[in-house]
Amino acid sequence: MGPAGAVTAPDLRPVTISTMAPGRGRPLRLFVTGGSGYLGSELVTRSRRAGLATTAPPSGVVDLLDGRSVSEAIEAARPDVVVHTAYRSDRPSIVDATRHVVEATVAVEARLIHISSDVVFGGRSMPYTEGDHPDPVHDYGRWKYEAEALIAGSFASLIVRTSLIYARSSMSPHDITVREAAMGRSQIEFFTDEIRSPVFVDDLAGALVRVARERDIDGVLHLAGPRQLSRSELADISCERFGWDASRLKTTTLAASGLVRPGRVVLESSRAGELGIVLDGPGRS
Repeated sequence: MGPAGAVTAPDLRPVTISTMAPGRGRPLRLFVTGGSGYLGSELVTRSRRAGLATTAPPSGVVDLLDGRSVSEAIEAARPDVVVHTAYRSDRPSIVDATRHVVEATVAVEARLIHISSDVVFGGRSMPYTEGDHPDPVHDYGRWKYEAEALIAGSFASLIVRTSLIYARSSMSPHDITVREAAMGRSQIEFFTDEIRSPVFVDDLAGALVRVARERDIDGVLHLAGPRQLSRSELADISCERFGWDASRLKTTTLAASGLVRPGRVVLESSRAGELGIVLDGPGRS
């Protein structure tokens, strides 16, 4: 998929698996943005456990909105692969930061794995594949797609789209939101008709380590969970897991809220399955 929106067919060629940098006799070097974030911290832990030499400077050291700061950090690390997991919801932190990461990655001739979102799609009854053309309906989705367009097809890169990220055993940020509502400390309402394909953070991080080591995987890859669940259902599942009072949760619909948001956005992750990547996510026991 290029900047004009043309979609590149998924590459399902045989892949090369190694923890070593190709032809260099040393561990693969990984540079992670957002390494102190929810996904980034799990990725750092798993990549180091897998034997990758991983650098993940905190935001206080590397300012992604400062191109020079990003360039100097990546130049110093000389990574083989950069994984851009940093997350904030404003345009400069999505588009401008990604541009700086792209420029610095290209300058050191590294490969980029960019984490994007399912909300580059506007919603429909059928799941979305990697070959589907994005059609975002709100600003966050448009900014994520704009960031994708800085990457697609221009150099060694992989765009990974994922969905809502949950923890397998501990509390995720989404669970904390539910807890506040169940405890009566928040008036947030959970949509009954916003459907996503949530994934466990450890499965997602493990998959990212896998694709970082397999340099022949490029284009776009969907990494999402196997279940289609509404925000309301996910909130109920959180209450079941942690023993909170689900009767205190409030629900609504997209139409009643008056908000412009994607409705049913389910990612088809069959390409990941073809590569032997197994992903799970929350669900009722």
